[in-house]
Amino acid sequence: MVGVSTLEALACLAPSRFAFVAVVCDARRGETYAAGFRRVDRSLERVDPDVALSPEHAAAWVATRLEGESAIVIGDAPARYPESFEGLRRRLVIAPLEEIHPSGAMVALLGEKRLRRGESDRLEALVPSYVRASAAERNLERVTLTMQNAVS
Repeated sequence: MVGVSTLEALACLAPSRFAFVAVVCDARRGETYAAGFRRVDRSLERVDPDVALSPEHAAAWVATRLEGESAIVIGDAPARYPESFEGLRRRLVIAPLEEIHPSGAMVALLGEKRLRRGESDRLEALVPSYVRASAAERNLERVTLTMQNAVS
């Protein structure tokens, strides 16, 4: 059993003419999930871990990674937050999620590559990576801090 990143699976669907691929997807609650990849030979290498950013910070994050090379942004965040990504439209290609969308075949291919490299994940340890704390976790943290302050 192996886990596969959704953002990586989307990045692998980018046309090969792009040297840099940023995946920026709406994470709800005014945030995005983002990851960056650079083309090396015929494959993509991750250059940034998955991060949770505001739409404004995500657009700035993409802009700082451009090195005068051909670049594309994949995901639904630019359509969801057009004002944040407007400045990037002149510098790179933005592909909407309807154009390049998640593919079960790509997830399977990435999983197969991991297995061929001898990698695996323990089933009981394989959990979704949400990058940010859930609402329930944030509420629990707030309650815990409130209780600690009340006791102090």
